[in-house]
Amino acid sequence: MIQNHFNLIVGLGRSPNLLKETSGDDGWMLLDRMPDGYNDFRVLSEMPALIMPEVEYQHLTPARVTCISNIRSRNYGIEKGIAFDYNHITDILHAEDIIPERLNSLPYGGHRTLWYVEKGNLINMVMKTFEAKMRADKPTFFGLKDWPLPKLGHVGVMMPYSSDFDSVYQTIDSACMRAGCEPIRVKDVLSTQPIIADVFSTIVQASVVICDITGLNPNVLYEAGLAHARNVPVVLISQDTGPPPFNLSQTQVHRYTNNSNGLKELHDNLIDSIRHFTN
Repeated sequence: MIQNHFNLIVGLGRSPNLLKETSGDDGWMLLDRMPDGYNDFRVLSEMPALIMPEVEYQHLTPARVTCISNIRSRNYGIEKGIAFDYNHITDILHAEDIIPERLNSLPYGGHRTLWYVEKGNLINMVMKTFEAKMRADKPTFFGLKDWPLPKLGHVGVMMPYSSDFDSVYQTIDSACMRAGCEPIRVKDVLSTQPIIADVFSTIVQASVVICDITGLNPNVLYEAGLAHARNVPVVLISQDTGPPPFNLSQTQVHRYTNNSNGLKELHDNLIDSIRHFTN
């Protein structure tokens, strides 16, 4: 029976950091509308909890799923309630996505600082929410068979495919290996997917992407844009001395010269950049 119920904590009570902090021991709430058999604190601590603020519902309501423990009685003046420790197991979610049919049916519309025990499998509801968001987030243009794609931890390398850049790629390859990561270029990927799917997969599954925008190669600029759009860290490098395109003007570009001294400096800078994003 416990697995089909969850704690619904409405309001932050005397714990203003309850949603902000990842964990803490200062949770406090009024205790109300407890069904028979649920006034045992041990039983409450065996159920997951959804915490959300006491709000009017014109906008999406922030909420977090948490584990509660060390539940104890604590009164503040005439206010009777319980205190608890908490350890959140999700980032900020929207309560309406998880229990939309319940919010409007709570006593007083949920506009009070109260603790309820609600019927339903909270973890299943959260997973369905995540799955729905993942399906909605799946890009259709690239013809992907699977989604979402797992992170593989490599460094995606996007650069012009010209013999003029062979020494540059050797420098990038060495820097990646020194930083403990495998460099991957799309041209080296063995796949039956369309090339654009390999490009996208190589980018979104990377821990960081290095883009050599020397000569403002349109393919590399497109790939840098894909990485930015998918929140993959991008390290821009270039031999050009002029300013980058306007849309990249606020992004740091590591300048280098294609000679022994310039490539050594690039090598050292890339090691630092890769480690910054992967450690």
